[in-house]
Amino acid sequence: MTWLLWRQHRLQAAVSWGLMAAFAVLLWITGVHMADLYRSCRASAACSGGTLFESYKPLENLVTLTIAAPLVLGMLWAAPLIAREFETGTHTLAWTQSVSRRHWLTAKLVVLIGGTLLWSGALAALVTWWSGTLNTMNGNRFDGARFDTQGVLPVAYSLFAVSLAVAAGAVLRRMLPALGVTIFGFVAVRLLVDSYVRPLFQHPLTILSRLDQDPASANGSWVISRTLTLNGHTVTGPIKVADQCAATGTRSQMDTCMSDAGYRLATKYQPGNRYWPFQFIESGIFVGLAALLIAVCVIVVRRRDA
Repeated sequence: MTWLLWRQHRLQAAVSWGLMAAFAVLLWITGVHMADLYRSCRASAACSGGTLFESYKPLENLVTLTIAAPLVLGMLWAAPLIAREFETGTHTLAWTQSVSRRHWLTAKLVVLIGGTLLWSGALAALVTWWSGTLNTMNGNRFDGARFDTQGVLPVAYSLFAVSLAVAAGAVLRRMLPALGVTIFGFVAVRLLVDSYVRPLFQHPLTILSRLDQDPASANGSWVISRTLTLNGHTVTGPIKVADQCAATGTRSQMDTCMSDAGYRLATKYQPGNRYWPFQFIESGIFVGLAALLIAVCVIVVRRRDA
């Protein structure tokens, strides 16, 4: 059975690991150069802000695109794994020979999950290491796609994607419908967790600051929202400028005057030291979903007629 699986999926494995090797060489060369450049910049106090790594912007965009890698794994590795066998009828040949249905499914799932863990783990480690210099410089790993492409989350996302794809293939027995369910289901769940669930992992902190001062949230914090308040109450609708502030000249003078009149900026945020707890909480959610989907796949295959 192992030999058969290798024969069936050796091209996918060769292409996937070949791309990984090329990507690793690219990140290694550029990552070392970026770290050296940043150390020299710090030593000479000649850092130029966001322009220091301007030439690496296309590569940074490429690294950001790895956010789609889990979905690609699900589409190319997992969706055809069982659905294609059912669609072409080749599963009946294995089940009527010396290979039991249980052994057939177990071998496929072990190879799929093991390969997913290795490949996604290698990708996450590479991206996290390469992004270390940018993280140090920008100080916010919650920002944009950094949270989703670094740490342990890419591995959890990949397990969820391949589990969803293989379960869809087992239930639908057709590869194209399984691909559709994989794409829609993965994107929908990711958006749901990202937008509505993640901010609630821990109760956010709120800090009030004067309008003429920068918000005092700690470096690396994830700012969820900023609202204007007046004497502790949220201001909605048009902002009424205090009479004594209407004749002020500059914007900074008006901000100072409005602050003296009781206006404050309420910043709701998650502090930067919650990065790893958030990573593990969200990873646990997606690993749990993956386990449920694998269970669905096993139940469907073992109970359904050939």
